[in-house]
Amino acid sequence: MSSDAMPRVVMDIPQNKVKVVARVVSCMSKVNDEFFIEPGRQGCVFRAVNSLRTVHLAVTFKPSFFSQYLVEDSMTKLTETEVNMRVPCKYVGAVFKNQNILTTVRMEVEEKGDRLVFRANTIYESVTKTYSLNFCQELSDKADSDQMTGCRFKAKPGLLSEACNSVSHKCENIQVMPSDQRLSFSTDSKAVDRVGGTSISLSVNDLVAYEYDGEIGIKIFEQRYFRAFLALSDSCGLESNVSFDGDRAPIFLETEGSDIDPISREPAFKAAMLISAWEADPPEEPAANTQMVKVTPQGGTPQSIQSCRTTRTPAKQNPPVPPPQEVQRGGSVQSIQPPLQPQPTPKQLYLSEPVD
Repeated sequence: MSSDAMPRVVMDIPQNKVKVVARVVSCMSKVNDEFFIEPGRQGCVFRAVNSLRTVHLAVTFKPSFFSQYLVEDSMTKLTETEVNMRVPCKYVGAVFKNQNILTTVRMEVEEKGDRLVFRANTIYESVTKTYSLNFCQELSDKADSDQMTGCRFKAKPGLLSEACNSVSHKCENIQVMPSDQRLSFSTDSKAVDRVGGTSISLSVNDLVAYEYDGEIGIKIFEQRYFRAFLALSDSCGLESNVSFDGDRAPIFLETEGSDIDPISREPAFKAAMLISAWEADPPEEPAANTQMVKVTPQGGTPQSIQSCRTTRTPAKQNPPVPPPQEVQRGGSVQSIQPPLQPQPTPKQLYLSEPVD
């Protein structure tokens, strides 16, 4: 790029906002290996969608978030569809690797429009790092974030992360069960036999805000994406908003900064994530030959008790032995033990599926 050429996009990240962008990029990497950068007149959006299209993360930076924000008209919405820049998380994360020594980071799109340049200034005046990334422009899907009114709650930083830490990381899914007075997080019932069952219950008084319509049952979703979003909001010291409806409606997570954009009067930093979710099937009635038992972890008092259903095995009984019979052969009497009667093959007993 020539010295007199003007970049199409200029975004200067001040020193006090560098860590926020670094944590956003780290959160994007947990959703997908690549993410989209969408510059526009109303701000810049970082967006990531996982390969299965079940998780959608969007972080909006208003123009006031940056110390300088310039976007050409050719990079904004000129048609009904929006063209985005797709960049790899690994190389963008390398820009913010030593964030403690960075003073400002400038993001530029060259005049030709095929290269994204990061210029990182450090506390050492003689050192300036420049990263040039090739990107491709393509259309990305945008998830629909309808208002969720079935259950809505807001939590202070660290509270929901502490609740998730009680659930094993080996469990792929986590389930949440709202009620009028409590909010419970527990292991997915299908993974109890493999990782053990744990749960933690929060009082609604521990939450900043809580709304529940009384109609939603147990909601199940992937916990690794839930943890990734909580790590972003907790590291920035922001409250987390969670809302969801019944059936197969997704979980909607949202957090926003305290700085207000002077033009739009909206938060200068806002992050939102949609996670695919589903409701758990209602527990089945136990059969006549089953008994409810409680399984607790070994050692100490458990934090929670997981109830499961197991089939009772009847005690094994040996068949009765018939008395010997006397038979006379060749002038002598011999005792002969008659053969045992064949016993029917017992039915195979099994451990039934755990219930909630």
